[in-house]
Amino acid sequence: MIKLKYKDKNGTVNTNLEIDGHRLNVQLRGIEFEGLDFESFESKEKNSIFNYSDFGDLTNFSMEFVLPMSVLELPSNTRVEQLSCKIVTKNKAETKIDLKLITSKDSWEVKNKRDFEYALIDLQKLLPKGDFLKSCLSCRYSHYHPVGNGIFGSLHCFSLLQEEALKISDKFELMNLWTDEAVENELIFNVQETHLCDRFELVKKDDWVYKDWNFTE
Repeated sequence: MIKLKYKDKNGTVNTNLEIDGHRLNVQLRGIEFEGLDFESFESKEKNSIFNYSDFGDLTNFSMEFVLPMSVLELPSNTRVEQLSCKIVTKNKAETKIDLKLITSKDSWEVKNKRDFEYALIDLQKLLPKGDFLKSCLSCRYSHYHPVGNGIFGSLHCFSLLQEEALKISDKFELMNLWTDEAVENELIFNVQETHLCDRFELVKKDDWVYKDWNFTE
């Protein structure tokens, strides 16, 4: 559970955000919402009729929360630091993301980014040489879909197909591996950019990945 400060036209709510690496869940004014992205929350009360004006418009809000973020310090030391996040959205064309990495050494901040991919990439550019954000975004086994991605949570993990994934050299080979069968069997699945699992490996110099992360050891 992550402590969340949510604010909209009806005021401020202090609640909890469930973020499990794949989905988001939050309860606001007695109504539970879930989604893959901060821009795609839907009510879990599928059979009920409710009025958005009763509890706030989820396309017009701000959210503030802090996530654990691992940092790989070469050659092999991993530190768990804090990633302070603020998301402000009026509509899908005006979402802004602020991230601040707070460590025992220093802090680094980026503001007004469109999505978590580029916010984390710009944050990485500020880190000392030899330090790397350690999460799904910087893993050699993750890709976005060539048709595009949302602001959060549409990264996909190929770590259960490591041998095949490391042979990919272009987006056509990527899509040949990205089959309906692989998805149905959960060999390929969505992950959040800030998530981390024990199969993590930092992107290597000669890896081909469908994302703009290009930082290697």
